[in-house]
Amino acid sequence: TYLVDEKRAFIEVASASGMVLLTKEERNPMHTSTYGTGLMVKDAIEKGKTEIYLLLGGSATNDMGLGIASALGVEFEGTTNLSINGGNLSEIKNVSLSAKPISRNVNFTLFCDVTNPIYGPNGAAHVYARQKGASDKEIELLDQGLRHVTTLLQPFTDVDLSTLPGGGAAGGIGIGMLALFKAKLQSGFAAISELTSLEKHLEWADVVITGEGQIDSQSLQGKVVGNIVDLCLKHKKPCHVVVGHSAFTKTSALSNGITSLSALTDLESDVHVCMTQGARLLEEIGERLTTSYFSKP
Repeated sequence: TYLVDEKRAFIEVASASGMVLLTKEERNPMHTSTYGTGLMVKDAIEKGKTEIYLLLGGSATNDMGLGIASALGVEFEGTTNLSINGGNLSEIKNVSLSAKPISRNVNFTLFCDVTNPIYGPNGAAHVYARQKGASDKEIELLDQGLRHVTTLLQPFTDVDLSTLPGGGAAGGIGIGMLALFKAKLQSGFAAISELTSLEKHLEWADVVITGEGQIDSQSLQGKVVGNIVDLCLKHKKPCHVVVGHSAFTKTSALSNGITSLSALTDLESDVHVCMTQGARLLEEIGERLTTSYFSKP
């Protein structure tokens, strides 16, 4: 499912191509694809939506969005469209738009809050593929595939795909969508903040709670948590952060303006349990935060 209005569709990549949909054993970006997300996009277009917003993040994929492209009619020589995945990107010999993809008259906007390039030490594979289930050897193969396809897609756009900030988000979806569909990358936080009048609501609030899957040094560099913390500091509001796992010490969190930091792994060491029983653990953390807040003199 996805949100729509008269002309727009808001589709979260993780809802069809996300890690949360897979068991620990099933996760491997060598084999996963964004084709399911592509089917959602196709459905929205067939229903007359001309503005498609893709929310990047939480993907289990590393296919540069070629699964989406294949669902929309783009043809790839060297592998069958349905089998495109991170592991066989290097097999693609040619990309063709001759089939006139159904999305020619649709505008795509990608909400992205990371700045990683498509490949290299800070690229999609080396930074994100391990948490998606890839081994060291597979990360190298994935990175090679990203480099190969980036070269194939470069003739479709004047933008330098190899250095595009955010090109490595969600397994490289931004690169494929920009090159093949002229998609625009936009700060997800800025867009959603404006749509929801976030700062206005934050000014009214007594306390703010935010979070993400894992907090680390990148979280405070353009991601939602970092932006929320900055707004709280601006308006002098306490900001409590709740995450699945933390790579921060509590001292580091406090020094960066976070009032308190709670992680599901503080309650349960098994990450799989945290992911499958997140609601229960979040409820427990919420109860602790509430009790602590209301017990203050």
